[in-house]
Amino acid sequence: MEDDEITYEQIREILQKCKKRDVVSLPHNFYSRVKKYQKNMGLEYEKEKGFSQKARAIYETILRISRDVDDIYDRREKFIVEAAIIRARGGEVEHARNFTESERELYESLIRLLSGAREKRSTSVDSPEISGERGVPGEYETRLDSTLSSRSGSIGNGPFKEAGSGEDSAIIVVNEDLPPFVGEDGLERTLKKGDVLSLPVKTAEILVSNGKAEVI
Repeated sequence: MEDDEITYEQIREILQKCKKRDVVSLPHNFYSRVKKYQKNMGLEYEKEKGFSQKARAIYETILRISRDVDDIYDRREKFIVEAAIIRARGGEVEHARNFTESERELYESLIRLLSGAREKRSTSVDSPEISGERGVPGEYETRLDSTLSSRSGSIGNGPFKEAGSGEDSAIIVVNEDLPPFVGEDGLERTLKKGDVLSLPVKTAEILVSNGKAEVI
């Protein structure tokens, strides 16, 4: 059975949900149907003689379709990256079930890449020698597990997770475009809405407390 032609209203509705960070399930063969819709609009445009009002309206619609679909793709791409980071750290990502087949392939490949990098990092750290004064290995492992568990949950009283760089940092997603600023690490940054990055905890706390970002 052939899929119904997609409409511009459907495209706009999907984009609005993406802007609200709602990872919805896309219609079947969404991108293929959009291409067909654009092709049909192009044929309709070619039938118009000259640059009439109708021709201009069709042309502007074609441009809006391309712009909005690119925006949808970019936003969903960021959702996939964020979801892969969370999953690689052992978290659950319910909205992953709404990814398309190609999106899921990207999602799973990113998880493998991130998990592999984390595994290499953990196996590259030499284990400390255990002396009699510090207790037997079993006791040391218990204390180490307890320390790691407390650090992975939060830093201080906030929800910030520690990144693998050796310093206290947090992974955040930026909620809006920000002017250039200098963080506590002395680096100048210019962040855009939707950027996902690691920042020093104090810098991240300031952005989050002011509603400029959210912790992943």
